[in-house]
Amino acid sequence: MASRALVLSVLLLLAADFSPAANPAVAQTVSVPGALDVNTNGSIQIPGVTVSPNGTVNGNGYSTDAEDGSVTVDGTTYFPNGTIVNADGQVITPTTNVDGSVSAGGFTVYPNGTVTSSDGTAVNPDGGVTFPGGLNISTGGGGGGVIQTPGFTVNPDGTVAVNQASPSTSKPAGSLASPARMVTSLLVLLVFLLVA
Repeated sequence: MASRALVLSVLLLLAADFSPAANPAVAQTVSVPGALDVNTNGSIQIPGVTVSPNGTVNGNGYSTDAEDGSVTVDGTTYFPNGTIVNADGQVITPTTNVDGSVSAGGFTVYPNGTVTSSDGTAVNPDGGVTFPGGLNISTGGGGGGVIQTPGFTVNPDGTVAVNQASPSTSKPAGSLASPARMVTSLLVLLVFLLVA
């Protein structure tokens, strides 16, 4: 039921228009009351979450660093090379698994840089995130900006393809106002997943 609400929320956001052209009075910040602010420096703020232009995400007790690939949860930082550091700077001795991955504190860091948590969420080396249940958000590499669920795919060009047994359909790119809407939809998905 929660996944249906997520998909519905994303589709509703895709149908709305948050582009500056549709809101000519907006000069510095694009705001959706109670939802998010898009600032002139490129950062995006949602209650409890800030996404910086370089891809760094902060909120709800965690942060990701787009430059070094580290993930910090409640003060503990997990680096792609397997190093784990406490909030006080102490290096945690992790367990090295047979497959070469390193585990500690409910997280596993794999040799390719993937970080997984005990609930099945994975942060991929390219910055993409895969959630239990089939939701995948690609933010880097060749699939930048793609949001995939078992039910639909949102492409970087703004098209939405419905994934079903029959041939998939898509909306033309012009019907989805702007790349800003893509970012908005992505962020709303992240907020729902963080709150859930």
